[in-house]
Order: sequence, then C-alpha cells, then structure tokens
Amino acid sequence: MYVEGGCDLYELGLIQVDLSEALGDERDVVCLNSAPPDMVLEALPGVPVIDDPALRAELYARALAELNDVEITTRRAYRRWRLAAAHSSSASTQRAPTLAHISSTAFLTRAHQSSETSTFL
Repeated sequence: MYVEGGCDLYELGLIQVDLSEALGDERDVVCLNSAPPDMVLEALPGVPVIDDPALRAELYARALAELNDVEITTRRAYRRWRLAAAHSSSASTQRAPTLAHISSTAFLTRAHQSSETSTFL
C-alpha cells in the first residue's frame, strides 16, 4: 500500500486486520513507500484497488533504479574484494564470495513472506 507522506505502523496494522477479516484469510500489508525494491516489483502487478498509472510508473521506476544501484554496488564490492585477495599473501586460501551470495545478503535483513496474489492499494 502506498501512503502519501509515509506510513503509520498502527494504521497499517488496523488496515491489515480489516483486510484479513473482509477477505477471510490473513494478508500481509506492506508500505510501498519504504518496502525493498524486490517487494515493490512483486506488488505492482497485483490487483490495484485505487489505480493511479503515474504513481505505479513512478514506483516501478524507483524500484528498478534501486535494484540497479544494488547491482552496481555489489559488483564494485566484489571487484574490490578480488583486488584485495590478489594482493594478500593468503589469497590462495581465501574463497571468493559469489555475486549471488553478495546480492542475497543485501536483502536478508528485509526478508518477507510473499502471498500468492498482491493487492496494490
């Protein structure tokens, strides 16, 4: 859900309870203002409750830009590690992290459970 000016966690919790009761099953409600980019991209193709094409395009572009930034940062960190390992005396005993490992650790602190269908509010 996108809230102009940011999300109030208490209000977000109330919306989650109301939505879960109305639909008869438990739903996760996430504030798209501060959600990780992969979660935003997962939610946008969902069913819009209030559709604003300009807002959807802005959220989509912002999420892609953030993912691109993460990719660039990951590649730079990997290159720095490789250079440091090449100059280190114990470089032969060090094992290089994979790009997939570096990328996945960037999102570990923002782990989430995905639902089958996303609803875009």
